[in-house]
Amino acid sequence: MSFFNPGKTCVFSEVKAHLTHDGEPLKNATVIRRWEWKEQHEQRTQTDGKGYKVSL
Repeated sequence: MSFFNPGKTCVFSEVKAHLTHDGEPLKNATVIRRWEWKEQHEQRTQTDGKGYKVSL
């Protein structure tokens, strides 16, 4: 449960990622986080031009 919003539940902490392939950043790659809690859930985001996750 969130301290600031009693109706909101925090299931996961923030995710930080730097995606590379053969040492080069993966630009505009889709990052997907999936989980099942009572039903299927999914969050998606894109990496930036340097391979870093923008937000999730």
